[in-house]
Amino acid sequence: MLADQLQAHRHVTTLCTKCGHAITSATFSVPIEAIRNPDFPTMENAGVIQQNILLEEAAVATYAQTIRVTRKILKDLLREKKTLITHLTRKRALIAPIRRLPTEIMLIILKMSVADTYDRKAGAFRILNHPVLQVCRFWRNLVLDTPQLWTHIRIYPKYDYFYQEEMLKAYLQRSRTLPIDLYLLSNEDTMHLRVDDDDFYIWDPLSEGAELLLSCAHRWRTFQIEVPTESLRETSEPVNLPLLEALFLHSDTRRFSLFKHCPALSSVYLCGAVDPLRHNLPWAQITDLEIAEPFDIFMDNLLKLLSTCQFLRRLALFVPKWELHASQGNIAILPALEYLEVHGSAGGLLKWLIVPNLREIKTVHVPGRHVHPHTTMSPNAGYNALLDLTTLNDATIGDNLTTLSLVTTICANREWTKLFTHYAGVSRLCIVDFSDRTESAGLSLLEILVAHPELLSHLTRLDFPTMCIASPDDQQVLEDFIKQRASTGSGGKLKEINMGAVERKDLVDRILRLREQGICVYTQEPPDLRRPGAIEEDIDLYD
Repeated sequence: MLADQLQAHRHVTTLCTKCGHAITSATFSVPIEAIRNPDFPTMENAGVIQQNILLEEAAVATYAQTIRVTRKILKDLLREKKTLITHLTRKRALIAPIRRLPTEIMLIILKMSVADTYDRKAGAFRILNHPVLQVCRFWRNLVLDTPQLWTHIRIYPKYDYFYQEEMLKAYLQRSRTLPIDLYLLSNEDTMHLRVDDDDFYIWDPLSEGAELLLSCAHRWRTFQIEVPTESLRETSEPVNLPLLEALFLHSDTRRFSLFKHCPALSSVYLCGAVDPLRHNLPWAQITDLEIAEPFDIFMDNLLKLLSTCQFLRRLALFVPKWELHASQGNIAILPALEYLEVHGSAGGLLKWLIVPNLREIKTVHVPGRHVHPHTTMSPNAGYNALLDLTTLNDATIGDNLTTLSLVTTICANREWTKLFTHYAGVSRLCIVDFSDRTESAGLSLLEILVAHPELLSHLTRLDFPTMCIASPDDQQVLEDFIKQRASTGSGGKLKEINMGAVERKDLVDRILRLREQGICVYTQEPPDLRRPGAIEEDIDLYD
């Protein structure tokens, strides 16, 4: 019978633990089997069920009212809790140590926070959205009223086209009269919409902001442009750029006449230029020059350009794809050059340079990388370039040059001996070998230096970023070299050796014992042998 299946239940919910006030209800449970039974309850059972329904409807109404009251109480409690937290936070803020910091320190913190977050220098558009500026009105006003934070102007003309003028006005107004660093960039940015470059070929992306930029040209300190534009190319009147110190022109091969009057210009970076001489720049005063990936540049033109840079102190050339040839007898004399870096086939330039005061040179060519398919280049192009440099500089290069970096695969005794007979004064040497051979260039060099202690007698630091000590034989070569250099005599100057990795635990222990001889030996792997404060070496930097 249905009456036998019903079970009585009593529900009690305590609302106050102090006075014991509770809400109660009595009910009967109906098993699911009774619902599935197709038989209709008897008249007697139906009356009982109807009576229970009325009682439980009243109980549900009572519960609903209690819940509404309880929710209101809970809402009031949450509101009061939030108010208390606000008061607590503000009281803590009143005595926070950061309030004692001088304004200058606060500005440094805010600027570094913005720059690190967005991986770019502090800029007007981004800085307004930064979370640190939402902390308080004082911080926000501090940033907005500090001209130094608004002098780095980074704009993407193709992607900021419709509001670039508004952004520029904000930058220029808030930077007041200070010199500005202007960057007109082209690459997609994480917070900009991606737009197809083809959409911009029919119009000038700087047409809206060019006039405003030219009006503040007297304040330019750094100028970098990566977008094609006609608005800044030809000006009706000469533009005076008295503060311009650094210029970066990217992938635009047509002529710029804007930079005729730049008395302070000292640093120039050109990328993708056909003929750098087409740009009217004050080459005679340039001290720092980088030319990257020029289009079919002629060696004669390059030498002609360098010949005009008599005060050049730093030169970097990145020519990965083409063979360079110069006319017979055409040379460039760079009396002030101290640093020279050549990548790829740019090493062919060295045989036509006279550099009496060169202190540091870096030659980079990684076989199989960035090489034009129709260009045949030796895997030891950097080594050959260094020998070419001695053609016109043999009398001075050995005594003056102290730092040398080389990507090579050479292993022969005669090759190392020939090279360092010319470069005898090197005190810091870096050798990178990307080959997969068992005997690396670094190990072969160590063997030669042990056999010929007169080579590199001034050596103080030796770096092998790609060399791996994988066997006891490799370890023995290293130990023989350190034993020789740690002794008194011509080889007693060496202070530090850096390598890529040591693979075996027993070899790690031997490396640690080598340090007792007075020469610091460090490796990237394992981490226990790393140089204190060093970060993991990025081998791609040599590419």
